[in-house]
Amino acid sequence: MIRRNAVRPGSRVRTRSRHLVLALLPPVLLAALLPACGGTASKGGTSSASIGGVEPPAKRCGPPARPAQLVTLRTADGVRLDGAIVGAGARGVVLVHEKGGSVLCGWWPYAAHLAEDGFHVLLFDLRCAGLSECPNEGERDVVEDVAAAVDELRARGATSIELVGASYGGSVALVAAARLEELSALADLSGDLLRASIGGRGGPTTAWRATADVHVPTLLAVAKEDAYVDLSEERALYRRLASTRKRLIVLPAGAGHGWTMLVGASGRWSRFERTLTAFLADHARAP
Repeated sequence: MIRRNAVRPGSRVRTRSRHLVLALLPPVLLAALLPACGGTASKGGTSSASIGGVEPPAKRCGPPARPAQLVTLRTADGVRLDGAIVGAGARGVVLVHEKGGSVLCGWWPYAAHLAEDGFHVLLFDLRCAGLSECPNEGERDVVEDVAAAVDELRARGATSIELVGASYGGSVALVAAARLEELSALADLSGDLLRASIGGRGGPTTAWRATADVHVPTLLAVAKEDAYVDLSEERALYRRLASTRKRLIVLPAGAGHGWTMLVGASGRWSRFERTLTAFLADHARAP
């Protein structure tokens, strides 16, 4: 039996509601912001219009007003996931969201921004979050969710797939990078819960243990005095990474957590956003 549940009771969750989506938008766009994510799970197919009551990101998340295709992903263990694709081409990027109320909407401004730079971007709700289904086993196999997103982009012509995760999604992306084949790069923004078990493809493991199997180019980023990430642990995680092409960026205190690090104090894209986007461009494989 499949059920849907926005947040599993008892989980450690930092509520990231609409104010984080707002923080990612330039001030000129804030007044036009529409209601955030909500509604009923999609029944399948793709469209730039609503499907089964599910609106495209520009309508349910707010600006930018860029067309996107709605997608319903099916994982190897049979879970239906809500997602959207923006952009096209060979350079694919899968975005893995933080825990909390914004889910894929938190990535929407950056996804559209990447698409403008020529990337083929898929953002989606992990199982048991947003509009995606939640199996009886709960969040146990989230790596299968990332695998389904990667497979979808490959089927649509992306020859290079890079993973970007924020907060809890950063740790999920790290474990996925250790488990999935033929990825081009990994970016982990403020990955937390480093010693929490994350399941799928080979059984549960932690981000801490998964580092031994991450060989792709990797960018780790964290701000000083992050309330959720211990900087000494992040430095140790960096040292443990098996990749020989790795970089750790430590931003100043107050620079944000997860996807909020992409926005500066003015509400415009931050210097770190330019660094991240350049990293993705540098490591995308040519067709």
